[in-house]
Amino acid sequence: HIFFGAPFPPFVNGMKPQPGAPADAGVLCTRQAIQRPSWTMAQLMFSGALDRFPELKFYFAETNASWLPLGIQQLDENYDLYEHTLKTTLAKRPSEYVLDHFHFSFIQDRAATQMLDLLPLDNVMWGTDFPHSVTSFPNSMAWLDDAFAHADGKVRAKLVLENALRFFNLDPDAELTATPA
Repeated sequence: HIFFGAPFPPFVNGMKPQPGAPADAGVLCTRQAIQRPSWTMAQLMFSGALDRFPELKFYFAETNASWLPLGIQQLDENYDLYEHTLKTTLAKRPSEYVLDHFHFSFIQDRAATQMLDLLPLDNVMWGTDFPHSVTSFPNSMAWLDDAFAHADGKVRAKLVLENALRFFNLDPDAELTATPA
């Protein structure tokens, strides 16, 4: 993880702890997923890059997914609420840009697996994040079995396998490279 000289935890959009706030409070927010991807997506939307390059795709790893229903809703609501103050008019709704250009992964986001009907299922994929500390490895299969116990097997296959194959243009029938001993 590289924060390009930003303090830890990194704060975006000028947001910093209030003066006199306990310094440790920011640690509780370092894995809060909604702020950083939303800020990055908004910048890309208003830059015009997504309109100039309609096939451009982005992958937000380690953001989890349970924030997506509210986050996408708020992007649209905020655009509607503040459109009259903006210098730039978007060609599409923010939610359309999200669905057309952005993909997200989750690691151990049980809330996401409980709200599958609210997620943009074509834009979400699971990952182990091995070897980082938040990984589900070596218990990934058990975690998946438990998290998707209530879900349709087709939805599980889409989030665990198919979306990644499509996004990364992988061939599921290709011979795997041997892992070095």
